[in-house]
Amino acid sequence: MLWDSKEALASEGSLDTAQDDAEIHRILNDWDTFLDPTRVFNDFQAQFQVAQAAPMAEQLSMWAHGKLLWSNVVSPAMNLLLGQMSEKERRRQILRRLPRPADLQPILARFS
Repeated sequence: MLWDSKEALASEGSLDTAQDDAEIHRILNDWDTFLDPTRVFNDFQAQFQVAQAAPMAEQLSMWAHGKLLWSNVVSPAMNLLLGQMSEKERRRQILRRLPRPADLQPILARFS
C-alpha cells in the first residue's frame, strides 16, 4: 500500500523534473502530505482489521507475505517435525515431489 504509492510518486516524471526546482518543491510537498504518520497508521490499522477478520485461508493467500511466512513459520515447524535442513534444500525437495504442470513438461524435459 504505502510502498506502491511511494513508488508511483517517486517515478512520476523523475527525469523530466530533475532540474525543475518548482516541480521538485511541488513533489516534496505532495510527499509531505502523503506521508502523514497519523493517516498512514490509521490506514494500516484498518487494513490489519480487515485481514484479521478474514478466514484463515484468505489470510494466508491474500495477506501473508509468502517468503516471510516460509522463513518464520513453515521452515522452523518442518525442522521441528522432520529434522534440520536448510530452507533452500527443503524447498528443492518439496518441488521435486510436486506434479509438474503439463504445459511446462516440454521445457523441463530439455533441462533433464
